[in-house]
Amino acid sequence: MTIRFLALVAVLGATGCLQESVSSGDKLVRSAGTPDLAVNSTPHISEPAVKLVGVYSNTKSDGTHSSGFRIKLWKHNDNLLGLISGSPLAISGDLPTGRLNDLHLDQETKQLSFNARLSMGKTYDEKSGLWVWSRDTLQFDGKLEGGSIVGMLISADANCPDTCYEKQKAVFRITVSDGASMDEFSTYPEWERYVNEILARRGPRW
Repeated sequence: MTIRFLALVAVLGATGCLQESVSSGDKLVRSAGTPDLAVNSTPHISEPAVKLVGVYSNTKSDGTHSSGFRIKLWKHNDNLLGLISGSPLAISGDLPTGRLNDLHLDQETKQLSFNARLSMGKTYDEKSGLWVWSRDTLQFDGKLEGGSIVGMLISADANCPDTCYEKQKAVFRITVSDGASMDEFSTYPEWERYVNEILARRGPRW
């Protein structure tokens, strides 16, 4: 029997004690007050910037530990890009992070769906007698409207599929609207480098 262990495992492994840390779609329908991407009036052709759509969160924090997830969305051309970070358990330190895959936003219905891979802790494998990185998956199906993302979030660990499974309603409220300059990028390669640096430190270990 595989035992799920989610207690204090640092993603960076910076200390000796175990401490847990915490893609393309249809045209995006922006909420009221969200400006469109500026039209390039220069005669030469330049690559469109990657614009922040918003940061949505349901995290709770006591100042040291936090639980819940944070979703960050960007728009590049007509494609939606994103990351999700966090953990269902209260943890400290860097948050486990995964890239949003199969990210889709329906222009008319505002239906939003995605999946992601993370490693949110360690799982003890009785067969091998080793602690191994969890193979966590997140699946979301809901809507993006009115400054919130609302829907069903399914989390599971492939290391223990029979017992490490949870389905719950999730509400992520916007915390940062579009236009935050620190989270915008002049080109897609710049955004890709930013994401890869984060995933190298906090991304899935599988």
